[in-house]
Amino acid sequence: MNSMPDWSFAFETFQLDPEQGQRLPSLLERLNAPADLVGIAGVFENAKAALALPLMRDVSSLDDVVEDLRLLEELIYRCHAQITPAKKHQRLWRNTSQTKVRSVLRGTIDKNPFYSLFYLNSAENQLFFHWLRQFLFTFRQATMQNYGISIGFKEHDFNTISIMMRRLTDENPVGLEWLKKADCQYCPSYFAFIEFLYDLADYFVAHSELPPDYRTARGALKSKDPRRKNQYFYHEIMDVIKILRITQGFEKKRTASGPRGGQGPGRDIVSGLSSHGISALTGSALLYPETLIETNGAPDTLYSLLETDYGEDEFDAGEELFEQPATEAFIFAEHEPIEHYITAFHGRRVAGAVRKRVERQHQYLPSSFQSLSGTQLRSILKVCFSAKDYDQEPAKLILLMLFCARHEPGFRASRVTADLSENRFDVVYLREDGREVGLPAYAINYEHDLRQVDATPLAEGVRLPFPDELVEWLEADISKNRLYRENRLLGDLEQTAGIDIFYRLSMQGELSGISLSQVANHLFIRACQRFGSATATLMFGRPAPGSQARLYYTALPLVEIRARYRELIEEMSVSSGVPLTFSQNDDQLPIPSLSLGCRYLPTLQQYVDALAGLRKHLEQLKKSLLTDDQWLVFHNHFTVYSVLCQGLLTGMRPTHHGFIRSSDILHGVDVAVLRDKDTEDEFHSRTIPLHPLAIQIAENYQSHIEAMAGRMHRIGMLQPWHLLQCPTPFFFTNAGRKRKDGDKTIRVAITPFRPKKYADLLAPWIDLPANSHRRFLRSYLDMKRVPAEIIDAYIGHGNLGEHFWNAQSTLSFTDIRQALRPQLDELIRLLDIRAMTGLCS
Repeated sequence: MNSMPDWSFAFETFQLDPEQGQRLPSLLERLNAPADLVGIAGVFENAKAALALPLMRDVSSLDDVVEDLRLLEELIYRCHAQITPAKKHQRLWRNTSQTKVRSVLRGTIDKNPFYSLFYLNSAENQLFFHWLRQFLFTFRQATMQNYGISIGFKEHDFNTISIMMRRLTDENPVGLEWLKKADCQYCPSYFAFIEFLYDLADYFVAHSELPPDYRTARGALKSKDPRRKNQYFYHEIMDVIKILRITQGFEKKRTASGPRGGQGPGRDIVSGLSSHGISALTGSALLYPETLIETNGAPDTLYSLLETDYGEDEFDAGEELFEQPATEAFIFAEHEPIEHYITAFHGRRVAGAVRKRVERQHQYLPSSFQSLSGTQLRSILKVCFSAKDYDQEPAKLILLMLFCARHEPGFRASRVTADLSENRFDVVYLREDGREVGLPAYAINYEHDLRQVDATPLAEGVRLPFPDELVEWLEADISKNRLYRENRLLGDLEQTAGIDIFYRLSMQGELSGISLSQVANHLFIRACQRFGSATATLMFGRPAPGSQARLYYTALPLVEIRARYRELIEEMSVSSGVPLTFSQNDDQLPIPSLSLGCRYLPTLQQYVDALAGLRKHLEQLKKSLLTDDQWLVFHNHFTVYSVLCQGLLTGMRPTHHGFIRSSDILHGVDVAVLRDKDTEDEFHSRTIPLHPLAIQIAENYQSHIEAMAGRMHRIGMLQPWHLLQCPTPFFFTNAGRKRKDGDKTIRVAITPFRPKKYADLLAPWIDLPANSHRRFLRSYLDMKRVPAEIIDAYIGHGNLGEHFWNAQSTLSFTDIRQALRPQLDELIRLLDIRAMTGLCS
């Protein structure tokens, strides 16, 4: 805020040892103290009260910051004790005859704006100002640790906060009324404190006389019109909110000169995105395809413009922006100018009628509208396999569209090669032992770069095997076609070639009623129906309609994708009556042992080793529970073990409290009702049947918490835990930190469950994002051929129109139990998951 003062008077007054003396400038700087220390005793009193409150979770989860706070708290007590009644210390005490802060701190209040807030007492609501003081004392260090950035406060921002808070206490009667009524007993985070100020602003609007333009015009402090004065104070409150929101990663808009950037009117930002699936526009605005993308980007292709919630917990848990639930959805067709929709999007209006079209697409639309019947398949295969002369090249295109589930433009630049060392995925591979088509992996969008962690390597694409009958047809074409000598797959067809042959043959009655879109979409739709949209996207490298959350949690081995493709071809053969066979199995071919799909997929062995390592560590800690604060360390790692084991059996997101507690379970039917996202969307409030071991883990953790009550009381942590509303599970911050010899003080804080803290504690055994168990569980169940709708209901994934527990849902708990119980029993055996006991009373 200003240059470092001369602290010589402070060193002379407090008489500290060298170590404490090194920390004194840091303490006085945080208090924004003046060099003459006027009224510092009153400041120390308030600082002690502020730090005695439970630490906000922005701070309490940071070991280094908590340790630093405890040392500074000790220093505050030491310095306060050094202030004597001697005359030379008279100005250091609180002035009891004068209560006006500006009068007491005359000459320092403008230079040291925060110091006045540490000094200020409020008869109406002292707790509100204690929370403010904790915020101001800690925000720089906490924000640097949480976001890796220094706070972008300007000099006048500090004065703005100080002036508004002081005006709240002595100049505004409505503000005083709010202070008297506001319940500030509980403030778990910086954001919760900012919510106090939003509540103040709402109260002020409701109980003050304001002009009609109070939101747009600023008003005037010295106006004779009281409405304009109220208007000015309202904008001061909103200014402080904008300033404090910087600590949450928000940027405060500031006045700037020069031209503003932007997109010109009428520009179509949807055009050209058809083949890319989900795309980010700006900030948290996303673009999804909601229906199957047609061959030529037909006007019936629907998109949704979404706004998502993506907070710190979701980032720490390893979730992606692109998988978050939508808070607003606007739906429009291909090539429409969308400026109007963006305007409506920010106006919080939803296109309800079009939404129902998407629901029908996802849940109710008969597949016969887009896929092919057995008779139609038979006609296509018969016509194409018997094509002669000038029809043969278009027939080849149609066969490739059918067997590769891709639209015509996807093969325009394709090549052929016999060189397997050419690691390409836009070619047809021709070898002596078979034919394959190489399709590139679908590019899953990630907001953040890949971390350098030990995760399963992923393939760049997949090579799908051709059936023998298609191979023989291609071989006959090769023997007489010069194209392959030029490494070209197709001749110089016009873009309408495929359409032309369909038109000509349709007129003859053989392909009547069939469209190219049906040909290109048939296998893709069948893959979605049999294996789920994630498998279909991984297999054919094209996006499925709607939410792509499943893609961020699914990875399948190449061998499994090829096996599922063979099943689709065999199904096509049975349906059409046309023989389509495979003479070779994949075990006879050089298939790489890689997977395709999401990143950060843990292996089975990684979890086996992690669980065994955690159990061994907990058993060792149990032997020294009476030594110093080892029980605190035990509690942290027992919490990690319980959350991990239960998460592997339930797919619970490691956000918010991250754990199914005993109180969340309907014990008569072994069912849990949970919501693991901060949203009112019913996609993320789900009711799931529980495995008995998951229930036992919850009960063991509850017994452990009850047994800790006496220990927490002895170290003074029971009351802070109750003030935080008894979060379960929770962690002790700063537990196990080495202390100086002879120092018996336990300096810890309680922090509710946070995914970052959880991942940090788990890292010695498995260094992956906190939600990696959800990737593992979904991929494991997918590999076991559990139906996709069962996995969606259990994990909490779904598209628009796929509400699993509403009146139209046909799923039952019996369906889910019968499908999952054998697989979870096998998973428990493979991972050796056990319900450990915690502390005993």
